[in-house]
Amino acid sequence: MPATLTVHEAAHGNLFGRRGDRWLGAIACGVLLLPFAAASYSQLHRRHHACTNRNGDNNWTSLRRRLYQRSRLLYMLYELIPVVNNLDRITSTSNISSDRSAAALAWGVAALVWWWSGTTIAWYAFVLVGLTAVNALRLWVEHMGSTSGRVANTYGGCPLGFGIGHHALHHLHPGIPAPVLMVGLWLRQHDVTLWSGWWRLLFDRRWRHFSDMAD
Repeated sequence: MPATLTVHEAAHGNLFGRRGDRWLGAIACGVLLLPFAAASYSQLHRRHHACTNRNGDNNWTSLRRRLYQRSRLLYMLYELIPVVNNLDRITSTSNISSDRSAAALAWGVAALVWWWSGTTIAWYAFVLVGLTAVNALRLWVEHMGSTSGRVANTYGGCPLGFGIGHHALHHLHPGIPAPVLMVGLWLRQHDVTLWSGWWRLLFDRRWRHFSDMAD
């Protein structure tokens, strides 16, 4: 989890500044054995912040919207497929560029970690599925709800989330570091919990993405 936090904070330049965090984020992607994310994650994530709940938000692409409208269960299953569920994010962002040097560093670190740790394919698949599931649970509560006019929800229950549940404030001020968000989250009333999203997604017909509230 510290490595995932590093990847996220590095995307915002919250550690040592944007230039140094580019390399630190790549190293963290390698440690997580997700080197393929090093070339695109920070750009995609900053794009999500710049276009939150509007056209161009790569967390709510036209494919995801269509799946959700056709079958919420189908949408849920799509979000739970590792790696593949990110392809529409990349293709929906036309101006994304590949950071080859950061990607090369991430792949090198991943190779060293794989060799040193003796990771098996089965264990790697298990971890990848777990990370994907936790990320999906987050997506189902961060920008979805039944109350219009919100940028994001404030939620609790994310294991080792390091304040990411303080999501509304995070979108307003992404430069606030995770430890500060974590302390603030303890003092805030939560709109939802992380674990309520899947149930609301399947059974609460009012539960929609905030960008679709006006539809």
